[in-house]
Amino acid sequence: MSTIDLKTLSRRSFLALSGAGLAAATFPQQMFAQSGRNILIIASGQDIPNFDPHTATGYSASFFLRNTYDPLVRVAGNPPEPVPALAQSWDVSGDGKTYTFALNPAAMFHDGSPVTADDVVFSYQRALRLARGNSWMIRGIVDPDGITAVDAHTVRFDLASPFAAFLQVIPWIFIVSKAQAEANEGGDDSAAWLQANVAGSGPFTVRRAEAGALYHLQRAETAWQANGGNLDGVIWQIVRETSTQRLMLQRGEVHIAVDLTSEDMDALENAPGVVRVIEPEYRTFSIKMNTEHGPMADINMRKAVAYAMNYQAMLEASGYAELMVGPLPTGILGHNPDLAVYRQNLDLAREHLAMTDTPEGGITLRMVHVNGSNSSAAGR
Repeated sequence: MSTIDLKTLSRRSFLALSGAGLAAATFPQQMFAQSGRNILIIASGQDIPNFDPHTATGYSASFFLRNTYDPLVRVAGNPPEPVPALAQSWDVSGDGKTYTFALNPAAMFHDGSPVTADDVVFSYQRALRLARGNSWMIRGIVDPDGITAVDAHTVRFDLASPFAAFLQVIPWIFIVSKAQAEANEGGDDSAAWLQANVAGSGPFTVRRAEAGALYHLQRAETAWQANGGNLDGVIWQIVRETSTQRLMLQRGEVHIAVDLTSEDMDALENAPGVVRVIEPEYRTFSIKMNTEHGPMADINMRKAVAYAMNYQAMLEASGYAELMVGPLPTGILGHNPDLAVYRQNLDLAREHLAMTDTPEGGITLRMVHVNGSNSSAAGR
């Protein structure tokens, strides 16, 4: 499902969240508020692995990071377009290699210190240095030496090569406080400290964190973002079973459930007080093949498997989904709806198998998958 950004989320507007397999309950104010405060409760089956914006990944980490940290730009709309975040404006050179960002002077970290160009340079260099998390999106595009703090509120990127999707990927590179990170460097590039602490400028901070149970975010006293909505906080509650999420939603114990299967969503079709949100989104599921070792190192074996796959059966088992055309989902920059793709053709599968070292088959392929990921509603 689409990542939840609470920066401008109000009680009225949270129902507009998009993402297949998401449902929300509409409650009167007295049920929505806890102890006189507007606290949104979200049921999710996925724990938040850690708080480090340069190593944590997954949809739960994305939810957490988008609400406790800020990137230079965000994306909004469908199809998504870049909009200001820490950067209030930017310029792009004619050759597409130089991006210059003007930071919003109102932006500040949770400790009250201003967000500066030095923090941006530090964060991008740290992300590239650690080579984990979302850094793969900019590796080979952003060179550590190609990021310059022109002045306190201006940062320039001289890209290694033009990259049309640069503004679309940098929303996933979050900016940390250089001063706080360096004060807690610990000999590991601040890794241990940032895994359990937040040094961000996002609209929310961590009030309570219990791994495997819940994460309670509260509105930051230093929240500088415009149109902040009326949420005082949000609880990310870990609920492993999707059927339990559905029942908690119907009983009014949570406001949003994010992992519901197609069957759960169907069961909620006429449930009173529940709004189902079923929209196209950008999460994709695919099977990766090892092209260096084992039988799949043979391109003809890979083609044989690709042609032998029963795509229609996979689609029918996936619930609310559609077959992808190419590696990018519909609506993403670079998607080509006319790309030639594999579909089941057993004759071609046999033809390519005959060109392998084992033309009669008889091999065993080993597949691994993520255990416990039983939500099928949000796939394509």
